Order: sequence, then structure tokens, then C-alpha cells
Amino acid sequence: MVFRAKRTSENMALALFCAVILYFIHGFMSEISFGAIEDKLISLVFAAMRLLIPVLVFTGLQKNARFEKISLESSPKQPVISNIRITFIGFSVVFVFGIFYGMAFPSAAVSYAYTDPISMILTFVSAVAVPAFLEEYLYRELFCRELTVHGNLFAIISSALLFGLMHFSYYSFPYAFICGLVIGFVYLKTGSVKYTIALHFAQNLFSYVLSVIGSLVAGDIYFKILMGTVVVVSAAALPTVYFLIPSNYGKFTEKEYGNVTSSAFLTFPMVILIACILILNFI
Repeated sequence: MVFRAKRTSENMALALFCAVILYFIHGFMSEISFGAIEDKLISLVFAAMRLLIPVLVFTGLQKNARFEKISLESSPKQPVISNIRITFIGFSVVFVFGIFYGMAFPSAAVSYAYTDPISMILTFVSAVAVPAFLEEYLYRELFCRELTVHGNLFAIISSALLFGLMHFSYYSFPYAFICGLVIGFVYLKTGSVKYTIALHFAQNLFSYVLSVIGSLVAGDIYFKILMGTVVVVSAAALPTVYFLIPSNYGKFTEKEYGNVTSSAFLTFPMVILIACILILNFI
């Protein structure tokens, strides 16, 4: 199992290096203006490639090493309604935190303005749909699941760290890292990536819609809309927390600690990858 953990860490690093290379290529192409629609289309293609290619590379390397899929040793199976509730709580935390983080650090906020319908559709797909599906599959279903050999807490933190760093912005890193922690927790609590995809999609959708609204209304009105949305989401989350208390969510998992030391994760390729991304985050 130690050999698998080290080999998996190396495979993760190689897969993410592909994303780094694509990030550089996209950066160079962004310096060339091809037109509004064409630029949006290029951004969509690279948004998908930066996630899809690492998924294919990592799964291919794992398959080549003959590693079978790790089974999650999660809490006793809960009713679907309980998983929906824990997912909604996760969304509420991420959404409310995101609103206040964006207000405190405007440089970290991504703004979307109302433009022509085609551009908006392309932006929606690249900024809302693609990250929700592919990021969750890569960072939770593949990475977080594999890292449970080190323990669930380590799996959540390390997958969230990679998730945050791969946003390539020290402004966005704290927000992305916290989101990764919350979503990773939801993933291991529910044991299914479909819930985290729903959470991620809802968060991206709300952020996208609110940002577009912000480009259409006055600043004071937009602030009232934001605060009203925060109040509504928070108010809806409170009874959800109450309903979760009686359920068997007191214990995190059956097996909270893995049987492989966390040092096996810090292979040479992984250390180099993290160092490179840290540098890129400050460029």
C-alpha cells in the first residue's frame, strides 16, 4: 500500500503538470485577440482541457500500474434525504463564505457582465458547468478517494490544497482552499461525487447569476440583493442543521485514519509540482 501511495502521488503530480503546461499555453494565446466569441470559445476549450487531460492522464497511469479503485470506508449508509441535507449545508457554508470573501477581497472575485447570448452561453459552460463536473471528478472522485489511504482528514486537506493551488492566484487560493475542505468533507460524508457536483454547480451558478445581476443594477441595489440572498440561504440552512442532528452523522467515518504515513504523499514530483505552482501563484 505504501508503494501504491507513492506511485499515486507521482501520477497526480504528472497529471497536474499537464494542467500547468496548458495554463501557460492559454496564457500566451490570451495575448492574441481573435474576437469576442472566439476568445470565449478558446477559454472554454482550455477550461475543459486543463481538467479533462489530467483526468485522462491520471486514470491511464493508475490503470497502467494495475491499481484497482479504492473503496471509501464511509459512515453507515444514510438515506438520500440526509445526504441532500449535508450537501445543502456545505453549499450554504461555501456560498455565504464566498459572498463575504469577495466583498473583503474584490481582487479575488470573478466578474461576469451581461453581453451577447452566445458569449454568455460559452462563459456559462466554461465557468459554471465544466468546473463543477470535471473539478469534482478530478479532485474528489480521483484524488480525494485515493488519498484516503493516508486518512480521511489528510485526504480532505491535501486534495483541497491541490484544488486551491491549481487556481493559480494567491488572491483566490484561500477561498478555493476553504471550498475544497468543505466539499471534500461532503464527499467523504456522502460517499458519492454526485452530491459534490451538485454543490459545486449550485455555487458556480449562484455566483454567475449574481455577478451578471451586479453588472445590470446600481451598487446599492446589488448590495441589498447580496445580503438578501445571504439571509435567505442562511435561514434555510438552520432548520437543515436541526434535522441532521438526530441522524447518525456524529461520527465522521468508520475508518478515520489511514494505514499509510502521510510522508508517502511528498514524493519528489509532488514537491516540485507544489513549488512550481506556489511560484505561479505569485507571478
